Amino acid sequence: MFVFGAIFSLWLAPAQAEVILLDLDGMTCLSCEGKVQRAVGAIDGVAQVHASMPGQAACIELEGEVSDIAVAAAIGGLGYTVDMLSRPDSCPDSLLAEAYPDPWEDTAGIDAAIISEGDELAFADHLVASKFTIFDFGAPWCGPCHVAASTLRGELTEADDIAVRAISLGQDPRASFQFPVAKQHLAFAPGLPWFVVYSPKGKAIYTGSNVDKALAMIEKKR
Repeated sequence: MFVFGAIFSLWLAPAQAEVILLDLDGMTCLSCEGKVQRAVGAIDGVAQVHASMPGQAACIELEGEVSDIAVAAAIGGLGYTVDMLSRPDSCPDSLLAEAYPDPWEDTAGIDAAIISEGDELAFADHLVASKFTIFDFGAPWCGPCHVAASTLRGELTEADDIAVRAISLGQDPRASFQFPVAKQHLAFAPGLPWFVVYSPKGKAIYTGSNVDKALAMIEKKR
């Protein structure tokens, strides 16, 4: 947690750096990025704000003197937490990129794969023999999807009887539920992420949005 008292004496003077980088906690909605951009952008001396919900981070480009305390106060006023504040030479490319990374972009060393980017699919065609198969419906823009994928990735490194087969629903939240695979399987889903879990015997044992409940059901059925 970012502690105001601890930084008061250190960062009372206005910042001289051209960039402020924030590691944040609490951004879980698509509108969070806009809230951060508007709140921090209203501070005198701020030129531009880049915020990423999946990355839980923001980078502030400065055109004048801005204190760290003013930035932290603006973030705190939104209900988010500043976990770390630093002053690199420039904003990371990941925050400047227009496209979000897919939650399952990196599958090195784990039994996970993206099996659809919008096309219809039959679960039966993608069940993994002798393993619990988790079908993970998500999208790059979806913050909770990244959190759930991180939880699953940790589980996959520990358990050899689980596989994840991901369905990625694109960069545009307005279009995600218009994909054929979404119309096929997400008619009753309130949002993303959404999980369908099959046992090694090919029986559906969980359908829902809670990754912890999905993993608990797997543990129960082992």
